[in-house]
Amino acid sequence: MTNQICSNCGAAASHARRATCEFCGHEMPRQESPTTEYDSLSDRIQRELPLVREAPEFAALQQRVPPTPPSFSAFRAIAGIGTAMSIFVGLVFLAVAAGFTYILPGAMKLIGLAPLLGVVMVGIFIRTASKATSTVSGYQTAPLERRVVGVLDERTELQGGGNSMARTSYYITFLDEEGRREELPVVGKTAGEVTSGDVGVVFVRGGFALDFQRVTV
Repeated sequence: MTNQICSNCGAAASHARRATCEFCGHEMPRQESPTTEYDSLSDRIQRELPLVREAPEFAALQQRVPPTPPSFSAFRAIAGIGTAMSIFVGLVFLAVAAGFTYILPGAMKLIGLAPLLGVVMVGIFIRTASKATSTVSGYQTAPLERRVVGVLDERTELQGGGNSMARTSYYITFLDEEGRREELPVVGKTAGEVTSGDVGVVFVRGGFALDFQRVTV
């Protein structure tokens, strides 16, 4: 921070927050720091990140492979079973619709199309499950990245509704050595173990932060 200049005598104050000029006694306006708490946290993290690579445990962290979240493997299996069952139910709906259309009188044939609504719902489920399965597959084939970062912020996001359908997602904003900020979804266990200002190594695969290992610097 630059020194404050006295408007009365032109002298530079030795401290930017002095209330009066030390040379002539003239009252000087109080000068506040323009940085915010968030900016200060960013600055501190940037100073500490190079020290992470010098920590004794850094070499071991570069070899560490975090386990795959159990929910990923379980979801893929459940999605596969659910998709197979949905296809079977969809074929049943089609058979019922075809049967009704064949046996009902002409004036009532439209009623036979009602089961097709079930087919539409099954199709929506299959499309959603396929998209989610594709995301999981992309995760499994993506390379594992180990990044030196600091934790800037955390947030949660509630999705769905009702006690049984609601799902909480966790996100952490990381700051890397180049000064880039990136928000990544994390598993609940990792979200509960980090604090804003922590520095260390985050393990990223397929756009998910699998784990964060704090390093004391």
